[in-house]
Amino acid sequence: MVLKELKKTRINKHRMACAEYAVKPNFSEYLQGYDKGIREFCQPDKGYHRGLNGFVNNHVCTAPLRQAYNTAYKKGKQIYHLERRITNVRNEIDDNIERKHNLEHKRYHLEKRLINESLAKNVRAKLVYRIHKLGDRILHTVDYLNVSERRLSDLIHEAKELKLYNNPCE
Repeated sequence: MVLKELKKTRINKHRMACAEYAVKPNFSEYLQGYDKGIREFCQPDKGYHRGLNGFVNNHVCTAPLRQAYNTAYKKGKQIYHLERRITNVRNEIDDNIERKHNLEHKRYHLEKRLINESLAKNVRAKLVYRIHKLGDRILHTVDYLNVSERRLSDLIHEAKELKLYNNPCE
């Protein structure tokens, strides 16, 4: 009954919008069109693709179409979220590769300065210390990079499995 009231509210909005043009929407034709549209929309493949593309489930499907549509939508949405995680991990990897490159670049320039024999002993000691600390940061970044790459591999494998076994038409 609530759905019918919602449809009446929508048709009344159309009536008001069309009144200045002397057009009167027909409620029974509107209901027929709406019901036909719902039957076309609430198919599992459409639910799956809407979920896969990150759309919100508006919960407009009614029984008996609701369960199959929602199940397919959830499968698509699960893959959507997984692909978002994959994108985030790829971005982490790119950031860490850039961070590693920048740290190596800094270390290289400090090592070049260290070669200068005219530097005071205390300056050379500070450079050695900074080079050592940069080396630690590089190793930490490489470790994090390796963890991210393993996580990416796992996520890609999981996404392939989900796509393979979550065809809504089967």
